[in-house]
Amino acid sequence: MGSETGWIEDRAVTFDVPKLGISKAIDRNYSFGNVVSSRQWSGDIDGHKAHFILANFAGKPRYENLCALMLDGPRNAMPYADELKTAFKTFGIGGKSVDLVHHFEFAGKVGPEKHPVRGEIFTRSLSGSSKQTTHIYLAY
Repeated sequence: MGSETGWIEDRAVTFDVPKLGISKAIDRNYSFGNVVSSRQWSGDIDGHKAHFILANFAGKPRYENLCALMLDGPRNAMPYADELKTAFKTFGIGGKSVDLVHHFEFAGKVGPEKHPVRGEIFTRSLSGSSKQTTHIYLAY
């Protein structure tokens, strides 16, 4: 991504990547706490200030990589829910826990190796600098 796409790489990651792991799952089997490397880009989506983040985790975590989109402003997840469900379903990833207004969580296994994958949209992200931060991520 570069200036020709409207996205500019930031000098530092300003979001708290470990705080993306707010899963409401009963058996939480992962952590985003051991970040080895991360990069962040800034841009605009539908009039909202946006940031795209890539992160990698150390050791042998359940999810080695994370792609996250952070948006300033959306008040609830409903406008994005159907498209996310459709996208995840295409890869065989189903819904897990849901708060119809603010939180949708997805998980499954993909490929012949049955590699675990999870995704989430949460409109009250703890990772941002305000209460109006929405995160959407895919961890694999």
